[in-house]
Amino acid sequence: TSTTPTQAATALTSGSSSSVRRQLLYDTRVFVDFLTQVEVFFVAIELVRRLNQLVKENCGAATGELRCRPWSLVLPPWCFVPMWYGEAGNVTRWNSLFDMAKLSGEDKVEEFAQQQVDLGVLPVASDSRLPKLKEGSGDFLGFTKDMQVCNGNGQQAPEAGSTRGSVVYAGYCASDITVSSLKCGVLNFGFKAVVDLLDSAGKRSSSILVKHLDALQLHKLGDVGILSLPALAVSPALQQSAQRFRESPVALGSLPYLAVYLNTHDVAQKDLAPSAAAAAARINRVLKKKKLEQVFVAGVLREGFQRELRLLVMEA
Repeated sequence: TSTTPTQAATALTSGSSSSVRRQLLYDTRVFVDFLTQVEVFFVAIELVRRLNQLVKENCGAATGELRCRPWSLVLPPWCFVPMWYGEAGNVTRWNSLFDMAKLSGEDKVEEFAQQQVDLGVLPVASDSRLPKLKEGSGDFLGFTKDMQVCNGNGQQAPEAGSTRGSVVYAGYCASDITVSSLKCGVLNFGFKAVVDLLDSAGKRSSSILVKHLDALQLHKLGDVGILSLPALAVSPALQQSAQRFRESPVALGSLPYLAVYLNTHDVAQKDLAPSAAAAAARINRVLKKKKLEQVFVAGVLREGFQRELRLLVMEA
């Protein structure tokens, strides 16, 4: 399912009007795989949860001042994802993949619609204070307009968009996003540093885009508060498609099967990626133990891996 990012925003959970809320937008670097982008979603919603907790602590029920307005999370569209096949310019919305109505709670989530934000931030973790940083607070060391400061430690300076003041957004969407101001944010490592950055900048900006949030590697930490986060359920339409595939006589049929996901392209854990022989040995053990005769393998696989795996599975 595809749509254009200029369509009106769709409120996906309960909450007050977005006009009285500040908005947190984010994206990931290009070529980041699907599951990693889902993990980064949980990082983003945890940031919003912590920001809204600060609002409650500091402002109570008052929402008049900008610093006291609650935050909502704006989801980046799925414009380019490795191993996805689609026509250039196609945009997939989150509610095509997930049952977003089940994202209950006070932290409002919206699909992307707006084409302009007040502030764009490229964050980078640093072990030392750099000269000429401004507006720092807590573990947020400060801003600089020199993008090269943030072009390192796994971070990449954003590509300029096709129009003045815009940047490429969410993996080469058909439309870029315009930022009124673009800054490099230097911070200590960890969730608190990002919250300090957003809390400080949010006193002056009602909409903030965090570029390349995945580069901070927060999704690799155990600090996401996973027990308090909402669950992402597959959308009803996708469940129906999967059911039709499972029951198709040319696919898996009615026999039970083993489902396996493999990722040989995870840069952060490339040393842990199994060889085809190792993966096949593990699959064969499970097939034998569970007395299964077929396996469904999905994932992001290097060239030749699938062919080699097919030759080795059930060889023993």
